[in-house]
Amino acid sequence: MSHWLISILSGVIVGFSLGLTGGGGSIFAVPLLVYVVREDIHLALGTSLASVGAISLVGAVSRIYHRQADLRTGAIFAAYGIVGTYAGTRLNAFVKGQALLVLFALLMGFVAMNVWRRSQGGQRGPSATDPLPRPQVLPLCLAGLGVGVASGFFGIGGGFLIVPALLFFARLDMHRAASTSLCVIAMNGLTGMVSYAVQHRPIDYPTTAAFIVGGIVGVRGGGWLAGRVSRGWLMKAFAVMVWGIALVLLVENVKKVF
Repeated sequence: MSHWLISILSGVIVGFSLGLTGGGGSIFAVPLLVYVVREDIHLALGTSLASVGAISLVGAVSRIYHRQADLRTGAIFAAYGIVGTYAGTRLNAFVKGQALLVLFALLMGFVAMNVWRRSQGGQRGPSATDPLPRPQVLPLCLAGLGVGVASGFFGIGGGFLIVPALLFFARLDMHRAASTSLCVIAMNGLTGMVSYAVQHRPIDYPTTAAFIVGGIVGVRGGGWLAGRVSRGWLMKAFAVMVWGIALVLLVENVKKVF
C-alpha cells in the first residue's frame, strides 16, 4: 500500500473519531503518524499540528459563517494559546522521542478518563437557556496559555481541553463552545507551523495534505454515525480505545527511556 494511501486512511480515522465524539479525535494523529505512516516522532508532532489545524480551519469557517462561534472569547483564548503553542514547540525539541511518547501516553490516559467521566454526565457546562454571566477573563487566559503549551508540545488540537475551559470559564453553552474551540485549534495549528518554520524544523507537507483529505471525509462519516448511536456509548468506546493505545505506547517506550 502506498505511503499516500496510508496517510489518507490514517486521516480518515482521525476525522472519523473527531466527528463521532465531537472532540478529542486528534489524539490519534501522533500514534498513527509514528506507527502506521512511520514518521520520526518530532516530524510527526509538527505534521500532526499542521493537519489538525487545517482540518479545524475548514470546520471553523463554516461555524463562523453561521455565527455559531463566539469570536471575542475565541480571540482571547487563542491570543494566549499562540504564546503557549510557540513555547510548547520550542520545548519538545529538547525531549528525546521515546520520552515524548511516554508523556503522550500519560496524556492519552488523562483524556480517556476525562471522556469517560463526561460520558456518565460527570461534567456539564451551562445550557443554552442558562443566563450567561461575564467570562472569567484571568482563568480563561491562563487556560489558553496552558492548552497552547500542550498543543505545541504534543502536536495535538487540544479540543478535549479547550471545550471544558470555554464551558466553565467563558460560560458558553456546549454547541457554541465546540464551535469556538475549532477556531482556537486552527490558530494553534497555524502558530505551530510558523514556529516550526522559524526553528527550521521540518513538517511533512505531502502527508499533511493527505491527512487533511482523509480527515474531511472522516469527519463527515463520523458526524453521520454520531446521530444514529447513543452519545454516551460512543464516548465510552472512544475512552477504551484511547486507554488501549496509551497502554501500547507505554509498553513500547518506557523500557527505551530508562
